[in-house]
Order: sequence, then structure tokens, then C-alpha cells
Amino acid sequence: MAVNSGILKIENKAITSITSHERCIIEDGCQLSEMIEKIGDNVCKNNIHNFIELFVIEIFEWFGKEIKENLSQNLAKTIYENYYFLKIAEFKLFVEKIKAGQWKQVHGMSPAVLMERLNDFALESMNHRESLMVNSKQNTGSFLSENGQFISEKLMPIFIRIKEMESENSKNKIIKQNQNESWKTHNWFSENKLCYEWLEKQKASQFIKLGWYQMFLLRKQK
Repeated sequence: MAVNSGILKIENKAITSITSHERCIIEDGCQLSEMIEKIGDNVCKNNIHNFIELFVIEIFEWFGKEIKENLSQNLAKTIYENYYFLKIAEFKLFVEKIKAGQWKQVHGMSPAVLMERLNDFALESMNHRESLMVNSKQNTGSFLSENGQFISEKLMPIFIRIKEMESENSKNKIIKQNQNESWKTHNWFSENKLCYEWLEKQKASQFIKLGWYQMFLLRKQK
């Protein structure tokens, strides 16, 4: 009800068939899988299954079709098992697109047709994710190339000092391990947790991450 009433917004607007798919991916931090519940050691998927089933029923009603309760429930479970990675906003976008006639031959709506259209949508979703990843890397590379000299002048002393510290502690594995993780407890960390969380996801050495973080602070000061 909350999603259909427009509370879930992208670009501060209720989701419609013309909402940007990429913005749904960027702005919505919750995948369908976020709606599962953990009760002790057990995982309960009732919430997400019911959520998807409501949209399944809505689609069939839109095309004037009936669907039996056991079939709508099974269809909801199948959708979740195969497309749990979609953002909640994306799934809402899919529903709006199929209702708006995005795909042909949907008047003969059936579970098979619905899954075919959802598969097409999921492939589009993966393409959008790939494009976003490429653009993110290009933007990072552009910033580094444009500000390379400034970054080098500011960060080189820090890099040298860190390398000296690594050399001094190389004989003690425990000390070295603590040093490699020291950027996480540095005073800089408290200034911007969001940047830290992003760095945690990157595949790079702790030394490089520390440099990136300092670069971020210098950019922030500018």
C-alpha cells in the first residue's frame, strides 16, 4: 500500500513507467531480499512473498485476467528466488511498465508471459548496473588525471611516511596487521563515515585506501 500510494519516490516523484531505471538503482538502497526476516536461526520470507504476490494480482487484474491463489503464491516465490537482487523501486517500475504496454503481446497475460517480461526487465537492469559501474570508474579516473599534480604534492609525504612505518613494523606481524588497518581508526575516519563505507567495498590495499581517503578530504576542503 505504501509503495502504491507513492511514498516510494525516485527523483522526488512517484514511480511511473517513465521513471529512470538507473535512478531506481541509485536512489533505492533496498533490494527485494531486504524484506526477509530472521527469527532466531530461521529465515522468514512471508513478507516479500506477500509483497510480490500483491503486484502479481494487480497485473493480472489490469489485463482482466484471473489467477488462482495457489498459482499467484507460487509465482511470487518463483519471482523472488530468481530476481531477489532487484531493488524494490525497480520491481515497482517493472509493474508500471508492463501496465503501460512496454512489451507487446501482454494481453494474453499468464505466469509464463509475466516471467518472460520480467526476465527482459532483469537483463535491462544488469545492463544499467554495468553502465553505472563503468561511468563510476571513468569519473574517478577523470578526477585523478585532472588533479594528479596537486594530489601528488599533497599526498606524497603521507605515502612516504606510511611506507616508512610499514618498514619499521615489518618484523612484527601483529603490529603490521594493526598498521594495515589503522586507517579505519584514524581521526580522519570520524569526519566522513560514508566515504569509509565506500572504501570498504573497494578491492585495493589499505595503503591505497588511506591515500584515497586523504584525497577525499582535500577535495572536500576545496
